[in-house]
Amino acid sequence: MSTDSTPSLDEFRAEVQAFLNETSPTTLAELEGTSIRGKAWRAALFDHGLAALDYPVQFGGRGLDAAHLQIWHEESRGRVPREDAMFGIGVGMAMPTIRDYGSDE
Repeated sequence: MSTDSTPSLDEFRAEVQAFLNETSPTTLAELEGTSIRGKAWRAALFDHGLAALDYPVQFGGRGLDAAHLQIWHEESRGRVPREDAMFGIGVGMAMPTIRDYGSDE
């Protein structure tokens, strides 16, 4: 996934829809177990540039704005596998804290 340019909102919506309609079901189809499915989901998000939408590019994110995040939330509502919840503390608390307050050390 290229992160060199910011997609238009329409382009991003199409990207998210394609991921959710095509990649996500295929990725999880044959997998069993919360840990295995959760890790596969997170890996697929990362591989498709959808894991850290608003993070700076230099930290592995896409550097996208609130409008892009809103599209992700609209399109993914009810479609994120329940196994993703196992990463709630890391993704919802640890990553933002490190991003906002961490140092190079």
